[in-house]
Amino acid sequence: MDKKIVTHEIAMTAAKCFVDSNKPDYIHRGTDGIVEDMVKYYLKSYDKAVQELDHAHPKKDGISFLK
Repeated sequence: MDKKIVTHEIAMTAAKCFVDSNKPDYIHRGTDGIVEDMVKYYLKSYDKAVQELDHAHPKKDGISFLK
């Protein structure tokens, strides 16, 4: 499993969850608000995912699955 892909998926999912939970705010802010929040929370989530994955156990049954 590629660490970059996993990190991207985690960050994208987290950012999308944030945006989905704040949909009423975008009635007034429009697509600019959605894009601003997606980028902001994607980058924040990406950094956090890197941190967490670095502390995760990289081996299972002696096989490295995150590179």
